[in-house]
Amino acid sequence: MELGGQEYATLALVDGLRSRGHFVVLLVRGGSRLLALAIERGVPCRTITMNKVLYPWAIFRLCSIIRKYRIEVIHTHGSRDSWIGSLAAWFSALKPVVVLSRHKSTPIAKHAVNRVLYHRLVQRIVTTGGELTRKYLIDEHGFPEHHVVAIPTGADVERFSPKIEGDSFRREFGIEEDECLVGTVCFLRSYKGLDYFLEAAAILVGHAPHCRFVIVGHGPERQQVMEKITQLGLQGRVVMTGHRHDVPEVMAALDVFVVSSTAGETLTQTIPQALAMETPVVATNIGGIPDIIHHGETGFLVPPGNSQELADHILKIVQDPERGATMARDGRKLVLNSFSSQSTVTKNETLYQDLLGEVTHA
Repeated sequence: MELGGQEYATLALVDGLRSRGHFVVLLVRGGSRLLALAIERGVPCRTITMNKVLYPWAIFRLCSIIRKYRIEVIHTHGSRDSWIGSLAAWFSALKPVVVLSRHKSTPIAKHAVNRVLYHRLVQRIVTTGGELTRKYLIDEHGFPEHHVVAIPTGADVERFSPKIEGDSFRREFGIEEDECLVGTVCFLRSYKGLDYFLEAAAILVGHAPHCRFVIVGHGPERQQVMEKITQLGLQGRVVMTGHRHDVPEVMAALDVFVVSSTAGETLTQTIPQALAMETPVVATNIGGIPDIIHHGETGFLVPPGNSQELADHILKIVQDPERGATMARDGRKLVLNSFSSQSTVTKNETLYQDLLGEVTHA
């Protein structure tokens, strides 16, 4: 019901496909923030229940939508919608192909029901991480090579440009020009590792007293994060902004961007966004993050859950900003080549066309 990286990535794909002339209808839960944002952008939307008790009704409704719009491809982005979408496709006379995107790197539960979904009902599994995540899924679950496709969630390299200034954001929160601003942008969930980010901040203050810290985003862990700030005595050092629409300006204002996640990520889209802005990145070595953060080349990788390592590597950039800038410039080159939102749309579009071609020639 909330807006996080997965929801923004889904909407970005919808926008990209529509800009290329494809008809897309977005099926979402009624009352969700994604529905409101999609309607604001003029995206055709239909609401559908995701309540497990009402799965039969949801499947029936989706079958009618498939028939009405002559849907050829169903692309799902979560567990419940994958079941509803794949079963509706199976029952539908039009037999649309089903693509299932996994936006997390958590293991797939190995039971018979999931085997039916992942091996039988969907035509392709898309990991929004890179090749490392794809290889893990193939090796761990025995999927055929062709069954899993890596299509990383990319950054809009026109919107996230090094030409953007972050001065207005810094002025808004009283960040002086000579202060080093270290920050993170995320939905406030437990696996985002914000405790470790704050513990690293507390360590950094002793070595670099000119550092300030910012957490951008909202979510269920907000109160816990505020309590941690108080516990560590970081009041006045850490700014919590809540949700922001000006993420490019936020990234431009930062001297170091941090991802402290401990689990769950394939490739958080904020990393390509930060690198597209040429903002130096320190991130945890999980999921598909190593596909884009090459340690010492496009940023620094640290073990998850290790506040000291996180602080040490942030400090390396604080003390040697030129090295951070060099890694960030190389990171932007990598984003332009492989991790742009335009590339994400093209790869999904090609996948759909290939699957429809297979159906045609079957």
